Amino acid sequence: MKTPAIPTFYLVGGFVAVVGVVLLIRNAGAVAQAASQAVVGAVVGVGTGTVKGVGMAVGIPLTDSQKCAACKKIKDTFGASKFCTAAQFLRYLATGK
Repeated sequence: MKTPAIPTFYLVGGFVAVVGVVLLIRNAGAVAQAASQAVVGAVVGVGTGTVKGVGMAVGIPLTDSQKCAACKKIKDTFGASKFCTAAQFLRYLATGK
């Protein structure tokens, strides 16, 4: 009685699967790190988008570093308050720079 032959594509598929599992086990830390970074990036992106959207809806302009620098250069405190980040604006108020 002759044993049936295993088709070649089954052997190749099995080899690829074994190599994939070995690589996944060896790089499990990197895979987990990449996945967590993707999740955190998505959450931060959603939060940032929400804050910017609400700010725009109520009339708060987005910060702009070039406009901030221009306002600080001409000593326009009101303009600096609109275009600088909070840290930049407070530093400007405290030091004038």
